[in-house]
Amino acid sequence: MIEFFLQSYRSDRVAFYFEMVSLVVYVYATLTLMITAANPNMTILYPIYTIAGIASCISTYRRKLIWPLTLSTFLVITDVIGFYISMQ
Repeated sequence: MIEFFLQSYRSDRVAFYFEMVSLVVYVYATLTLMITAANPNMTILYPIYTIAGIASCISTYRRKLIWPLTLSTFLVITDVIGFYISMQ
């Protein structure tokens, strides 16, 4: 397992850190959504998810992973649209 992380780090350090940021922010936002599921404040959560999605887009682009990049891009777009809807 340690070698797996080291190989990921060695192959592209910038992508590694963007992946780490994406993971931490996604976990934080998801836990917040879970805790506040009865009445979540989506005007706060959508921007947090968007930050995580952008970090994911950057890392998957750097690693040249087309399908994860496509999914990350889709999630960023839906988060931005969701944010504008939640603002109304």
